Order: sequence, then structure tokens, then C-alpha cells
Amino acid sequence: YVSASSCTGLSCTSGYSGNVSVSCSSTYGIFTLSGCSGSESDSTDLAGIIVGLVFFLLFVSIPFVLAYCCWKHKWYKGCVSSACFGRSTNTWRPWKTNRVHVGLNYGGEEGDGACDVTNQMCPIFEDLIRRSSSHYPTCGQVHVEDVVIQKVFRIQNNLLQQEYLHRQNMIKLEKAAGQLTIAPVSPAVRLCPEGITLSEGINEVFLFHGCDATVVPGILQQGLDLRLAKEGLYGRGIYFAQEACKSLAYSRVENQDGHRCLLYCRVTLGLVSYATGRCEELRRPPETDVQGILHDSLVVNTGIPNGVGGAAGRQIHREFVIFDKGQA
Repeated sequence: YVSASSCTGLSCTSGYSGNVSVSCSSTYGIFTLSGCSGSESDSTDLAGIIVGLVFFLLFVSIPFVLAYCCWKHKWYKGCVSSACFGRSTNTWRPWKTNRVHVGLNYGGEEGDGACDVTNQMCPIFEDLIRRSSSHYPTCGQVHVEDVVIQKVFRIQNNLLQQEYLHRQNMIKLEKAAGQLTIAPVSPAVRLCPEGITLSEGINEVFLFHGCDATVVPGILQQGLDLRLAKEGLYGRGIYFAQEACKSLAYSRVENQDGHRCLLYCRVTLGLVSYATGRCEELRRPPETDVQGILHDSLVVNTGIPNGVGGAAGRQIHREFVIFDKGQA
């Protein structure tokens, strides 16, 4: 409370009053002071208090600002790919990908829609499509060597993802109740991109599905609708293929440029039944040996007789059929 440059001439600082008594040792620079009283009114100290208060408020508000941004922009949800990437370890985040909403938006939950990821995913899918069709020289479908990818979108629909995860849990519980073991699908499906995880013990795979571009908005909003499925060689179900050329054959040319639409889907096969021939009458998966419990999907491996082109006709492409829309 005093100002002094030496042991003499001591006085009270601004805002204080009184008589200053001092015991001073100039040799050691020791001061013993008393006598000043009052309140500090120095404007410099007031400015320091204001600055400290501002920093305190900023420190306290930062967590609330971050929490609001996470809620508002759905940073925690990621983006499900066509259709649908689901719980990917390669989850989309807004600071990693420039999010572009396109004409595929359907007005669902906030954050749902399509993200243009062409720059990131185009090389991956070009390689994937070509590797999936190693039988190219004998294939009478679309030649994948001629395919040029124009756009890649990742699809987000949180409601469909929850339905998908619920169906997975139901399959596990049902098979456990019947003491049925879900054996790995044979031969294994190897279409999973690097860095993407699949649910273990339930035959979760990635497969292709071809469709017209005109039905894509409905698929984004409602999923693959079993009620619209047509009768095929292996029943009325939702068909997928391991080879992209097979699925591309079901995707109508969109315009004069020859554009087609191909979905790359996460599918849960569950307990698999293997087709031994044509079975057009199927409306649900075949029964298991346990009464009241069905298989979850039908797998059509290559080489089985299908009667296409005559009695000697054989299955060329590997196909997969599900009878519950919640499994994709």
C-alpha cells in the first residue's frame, strides 16, 4: 500500500490515506510498514479484473459450444454408405469429407441424405468392381472392363440402420434359442473394403444390388422393399450378387450417356440355406431341422442346375436372396 524508491519519502498510494510509520533497514532493503487504510481505486487493477473475467467466461463456455455443435450438425453420427455402410470404422466426419447434399435427399431425419465421396471412394470401387468379376471372358452380362464410375455417394438413414441392427440381434437370439450354430458362408465372400469391420458370427457381408435410378429415392427412405420384389428363379425375395456384372444387368440405362445405378450393400445372411436347383415358389427362407425356426437367407452357388437355356443350364453368377428387408 505504499510507494517508495528508498527508505525515505514513503507515502500512501492512490485511494488510501493515513500516516505511514516505517522501520527501515536500508542495508538489507527491509521495510516494516503500517498506517495506510482505505480501498484501491487504481484503474489498472480494474482492467486486470475485467480481462480475468473474460478469460474465465471463455473457458467455461467452450464445452457448451462444442456440445451444441455436435447436436446441431450431427458430428457424432457419421454417414452410412449405399445402402448401408452402417457401423463403419471408416465413418464419415464433416472435417474429413466435404459434405454435398444432392438430388437423392429425401427429407428424412436431420443429417440423413447422400454425401458425395467420389474423390475418396472412386479408385476403391473401380478396383472392387473389376476384382468381383474375374470370370469376365465367359460373362454375357455387362462387361466391367468397360465401366467408368461417374459418382459415388454414401447414404445415411439412421432409422434404417437401427432397423438393421435390431434384425441382427433378433437373428442371434432366435438361433441361440434353437441351439443352432451359424456356420460361416461357404465359400467366403471377399468384397469388404479395407478398414471396414463386419459383425462376427452372423455372416455379415458386402454385396451388389442393381436397380433403376428412378427407385433410389424410395430405397433411401424406406429401404429395399420386399413387397415390390418380383418372382425369380429362387423365389420372391431381395436379390444380391457377388459379381458386379450380374447386378449391373438389372440396372436400367439411365440416359443416353449409358449411366447405370449400382448399390453396394451391407447384408446380414445369418443362418444360410444353400440352393440345389430352381425354387421359384419360395416366399420365405427354407425351414431348419428345428421346428418353427427358419434359415435367414438362401445362397445360390455357381454350378448348380438352374434350367436356364435348357436342361443342361448351370448357375454362372453367385447370388444371395433375403426375405426380410431389415437384413440389408
